[in-house]
Amino acid sequence: MDEIDLSLSKLTGIRGLGKGKLRSIVNKIGGNEQFLEALDAGDVGLLSSVDGVSQRMAVEIILVHRSIDPGSLLRTEAAGQIYSSVMEIL
Repeated sequence: MDEIDLSLSKLTGIRGLGKGKLRSIVNKIGGNEQFLEALDAGDVGLLSSVDGVSQRMAVEIILVHRSIDPGSLLRTEAAGQIYSSVMEIL
């Protein structure tokens, strides 16, 4: 993983998301810059469009990237944004 990927290393702590799978997701989305943009935008649809990434995992990736404890989701302002993003794809 290159320098930008090092900033994403905390994502590998997500159950089912190791370095190899993270690298694969980043590549399928189009590279580091596009992946970071998707995370910053909270784009659950794009992340979950990658084989092997469920909507739940996509939300967790976004939350961990934003340093939000997934268990505290309902207590944050981010909850509304993520909920809206998920509802758009359903």
